[in-house]
Amino acid sequence: MDVHLASSSMDVHLASSSMDVHLASSSIDVHLASSSVDVHLASSSMDVHLSSSSMDVLLTSSSMDVHLASSSIDVHMASSSVEVHLASSSIDVLLTSSSMDVHMESSSVDMLLAASSMDVLLTSSAADVLLAPSAI
Repeated sequence: MDVHLASSSMDVHLASSSMDVHLASSSIDVHLASSSVDVHLASSSMDVHLSSSSMDVLLTSSSMDVHLASSSIDVHMASSSVEVHLASSSIDVLLTSSSMDVHMESSSVDMLLAASSMDVLLTSSAADVLLAPSAI
């Protein structure tokens, strides 16, 4: 386990094997219960709950709440005010937006979102969604 902490007001719970966590922020609550997790956090006011295996999460934002309960998820986020709930397997989500609420319950979904004020709820299998509008 390799843990690097450079912050104030941080609560980190680690219960796993093969974990690399880099934290550079203030007011971060990270709960990790998994194996082979690589989490890079560079933000303020972030609550991340990870319960999975083989997960790569890169967060660069402010005011973000991410709940991940799945296997083989790659999430890259560069936004503000994003709430993402993932309960699936084999999901690749790339979010570049503001004020987005994404709820996903599916398998084999590839989503690329570049918009503002979007609420997407997916309950499907083998869906490929590419959205690039505004005010949906």
